[in-house]
Amino acid sequence: MKKVLLVILAFALTIGLFSPETTAVATVVGGSSAASDSSVSTGNFLEAGVSFEALSQNDKNTEHPAILALEARLAGHSGLYKDIAITMVDNYVNIRTQPDASAEIVGKIYNKSGAYIDETVEKDDGTWYKIHSGSCKGYIKAKYFVTGTDAEDIASTVSTMYATVNPETLRLREKPSLDSETVSLLSAEEKYVVEGENGDFVKLSIDDDLEGYVLKDYVDITVKFKEAISIEEEQAELARQAELERQRREAEEQARRESIEASKEASRQAAAKKKTKSSSSTKSSSSTKKSTAEAGSSSGSVSSRRQALCDYACSFVGNLRYVSGGNSLKSGTDCSGFVHMVFAKFGVSVARQSYELRSSGERVSSGEMRPGDIICYSGHVGIYIGDGTVVHCSSASSNPNTKYSTWNYRSVKCIVNPWGD
Repeated sequence: MKKVLLVILAFALTIGLFSPETTAVATVVGGSSAASDSSVSTGNFLEAGVSFEALSQNDKNTEHPAILALEARLAGHSGLYKDIAITMVDNYVNIRTQPDASAEIVGKIYNKSGAYIDETVEKDDGTWYKIHSGSCKGYIKAKYFVTGTDAEDIASTVSTMYATVNPETLRLREKPSLDSETVSLLSAEEKYVVEGENGDFVKLSIDDDLEGYVLKDYVDITVKFKEAISIEEEQAELARQAELERQRREAEEQARRESIEASKEASRQAAAKKKTKSSSSTKSSSSTKKSTAEAGSSSGSVSSRRQALCDYACSFVGNLRYVSGGNSLKSGTDCSGFVHMVFAKFGVSVARQSYELRSSGERVSSGEMRPGDIICYSGHVGIYIGDGTVVHCSSASSNPNTKYSTWNYRSVKCIVNPWGD
């Protein structure tokens, strides 16, 4: 086996399987980003002081690190779907406490979901599998699953592959090459959908408008299948959805009240200004003080509106579908539609298109931004909700479509305050 690996290793070196590695570090100064690549080459064995002959004479009880690295890479690539079983049913199938059709139901697993087989049990009515999937453990008849190579063959079509960024900042490149243009900078611990592989690179989907390539060595690859759900989890999810709907209705009602109050306040200020112009100088001074005091109270009102807007926007996380060009907070919308319609609920008029939103208010720095400001990326937008977090309708491939991200999870173009405060 070792000889075979040595031959593979030599061939891998010849074709460049162990290619130069690149990482990126970004320093943000005054809102601008600068990044640099540093390369570390594994080189060939002669340059490293280890010949191919020396490898073959290596201690029998200690594998050379290069061989171990190759074994790990080959095993990792082929092991993503190892031992997976995939359901093939019309809708869902029940999971039971025992291999018996009359046993208690502890959960359910839907079509094209993933599970792992812990045990095979032969019964008079056929073969059963003891499986675990998500938090569920129990028994299901074997006929509802495809397994082995059949499951591995379809696994990539019924699962989603994700890449989690390891370094503090990682370059997203236009093409799978270190010479390709950097189109954005990705932040540590952010998770993105993998669209494919190309040599040492993986192609990532960032948002509806942005995709690109990063080096595999700087991301952790995981595969996510739909999983079983327990009876308790199903009940909790139904309760969560009901609570979110209650919060959404409450936020909409608050938005309506805030909008009415803002309109009244604007009318009061307009009347105060008119009165100031028509009064004597003494009365003018008094009216000006009154008007200033009223403006200050308005600022406090805007602050509460900002928080109410953030709460309302967050109620859509995990529930609002991404639909390109969509204009509904119920059936689906896109990134700019989400921002536009959420602000409209609070009587704040902002543009509908993402590039136009950059001009929908006063631009502020990252040190000045507050919850309720709009963060504009290249072709994408979101709402800042505080604590370094943005809520946005990302893309149809992201899970969920509407989600939270670190505010600078990709390169920021500008930050906009649309409130006028």
